[in-house]
Amino acid sequence: MAWFESENKRKTNALKPESTTSFFETGFDLRFLKDRVSLNFTYYNKNTKDQILTSTINGVSGYGEALFNAGEVKNWGYELTLGVTPFQNKDWEWKVDVNWAKNNSEVISLASGMDYMTLTSVQNSVELRIVKGKPLVSLYCREPWKRNELGQVLVGANGRPLSGEAKFLADVEPKWTGSIRTSLRWKDLSFSAMFDIRMGGNVWSETAFVGSRNAETIMSLGGREAHFFSKTILNENDQTGYLGILDSKYVPNGMSNIYMDASRPKGMNIPGAVYDSSVPGLAGQPCQAWIEPINYWTNGSGRNGELYLYDASYVKTERNLIGIQYSEKFIEKDRIHTVHENFGCR
Repeated sequence: MAWFESENKRKTNALKPESTTSFFETGFDLRFLKDRVSLNFTYYNKNTKDQILTSTINGVSGYGEALFNAGEVKNWGYELTLGVTPFQNKDWEWKVDVNWAKNNSEVISLASGMDYMTLTSVQNSVELRIVKGKPLVSLYCREPWKRNELGQVLVGANGRPLSGEAKFLADVEPKWTGSIRTSLRWKDLSFSAMFDIRMGGNVWSETAFVGSRNAETIMSLGGREAHFFSKTILNENDQTGYLGILDSKYVPNGMSNIYMDASRPKGMNIPGAVYDSSVPGLAGQPCQAWIEPINYWTNGSGRNGELYLYDASYVKTERNLIGIQYSEKFIEKDRIHTVHENFGCR
C-alpha cells in the first residue's frame, strides 16, 4: 500500500452555485361530486444554470474526474393527476388515483463553449454525455462498427468489423412516467397498492457486457460449437477456409480461391456485412469470413453498442400496505385517541 494516495476527483474553487429560473408555471385543481372526482394539472417551463456535475478528465492530470459547472439546461413538462372514488358508504370506500407526467429537457449551452461533456465512460465502450441541443443525458458508443451509407457493417479481410466515429446510441430519459394507486377500506381495515410506471428510455448493461466478454453468459455461447467443429475436427484455419477464401498455395492454377464450404458456420459473423474499400479485390462484396468466438466476444461485441442496450420501461409494484384503525377511550378528560397500524412491503 502506498504511503500517500490522492483523491481521484479534482476539486475547484471556481464553481458557481446552481440556479433555477422558472419562466412559466400554471395549472388547475378541480373537484366534483363532493370531492369524489378530482383533476389536477400542472405545466412548467424552467431553466437551470451552472449545474454542478462530475465529468471524466484526462488521467495525465493525476485525476480521473473533476467537478464542473455544466452550463444551461431547459426543462419543461406536464403532470396530470386524476382521483376517483367509485364507491363509498359507511363501511366501504374504494379510491383510485392515476398520475401521468412527462418531462422534456434540452441542453442549451455548456461551459467554455463545448459541444459535449463526458460524464463517464463504461468499459471503454459507451459514454454518458451531455450534448448541446439534446436531452440532458445521452448514451454514445465510443468506437462503433463502421457502416456504409446503406447501413451495412464494413469489415476487413479478416471479417472483423472496422471502427467508426463515436455515434449517438440512445436517450436515457423516459418518454413519460406515471403511477396508479388504489385503496380499499372496509370499516377499520384498509388495503392499498401502488404501481410505478416508466415508459421509454434505455440502459446499457455493463453486467451483460462483462459477462459475455468473460464467457459467462448464454449470449456468449454463440459460435462455440461451430468453431470447435471447424477448428478441432476439420482443422480449418485462416488459410484453409475460415476467411471464406483459400490461400493461393492451396488453389490449382486457374481455379477459384473461394472456399466451397464458406457458408457453413465456423464461429461468429456479422449478418449483412460487406468488405471495406480497403480490402483489395473484395470491396463491397458480402463478407464470407467467420470470426473466432473468443475474438468476437472479447474484442468486437463491445463496439456494437446496441447489443447490450435494453429498454428501461417497466411497471412494478411500488408499495403494498394493510392497515387497521382502532379507537381507544382514555378516562382522563374523556379524550379519544385514534391509532393507525400499518403493515407493508415494497
